[in-house]
Amino acid sequence: MLMQAVELMIVGMCAVFLFLTLLVFSITVMSKALNRLGIASPVVVGNEASSTSLPEQGSDLQKIVVVSAALEHHKRHIVSRED
Repeated sequence: MLMQAVELMIVGMCAVFLFLTLLVFSITVMSKALNRLGIASPVVVGNEASSTSLPEQGSDLQKIVVVSAALEHHKRHIVSRED
């Protein structure tokens, strides 16, 4: 019985190893094929300068106002539940 368990474990581990090896091989082949076709990576649309620029000064104030309003709403909602 113990030998059957060990045999099953070895067969399972080999199956998983072969599957993962095949997966890595197929991903590598697909990557090389896409590179040859010129479809290497997705194109990012948009202005890169806007994503790296510093946030505006008013945005911090807006965040504070929004968070304060959300907390006030939450407090009112909790109080109305308790009644």
